[in-house]
Amino acid sequence: MQVVYMPACVTRMMGPSISDDQQESVHEKLLSLFEKGGYEVIYPKGLSSQCCGMMFNSRGLKEAAVAKGADLEAALMEASEGGKIPIVCDTSPCLSQVGATSIWAVLHARQDKPGQAMCHSAAAFATICQ
Repeated sequence: MQVVYMPACVTRMMGPSISDDQQESVHEKLLSLFEKGGYEVIYPKGLSSQCCGMMFNSRGLKEAAVAKGADLEAALMEASEGGKIPIVCDTSPCLSQVGATSIWAVLHARQDKPGQAMCHSAAAFATICQ
């Protein structure tokens, strides 16, 4: 089994607070879960420069948001083999921004199971995999 993991730029830049009980990063936690579930993790190309565009969009920079979203969409479509492999994003706001792009319709149209989207939040993916 495979999964495309799209770590959000905010979780790539920020880690847990010093006062948090858990000091593992979001990435470490998710990778541990994927490993326990027997998933091979695929990352989209150019991950270090990928962004859903939300940060730009929220500041009124619509053209930059669209450009970043298009770049991410292309990388996710390639990594997921056109939507055949599930995509997991580790923050729901970024997933929502991805949902505002055309990739959402493509991924929903390629569902393997009725009612199961191909682009998931980490929490939703964990529920589906139980």
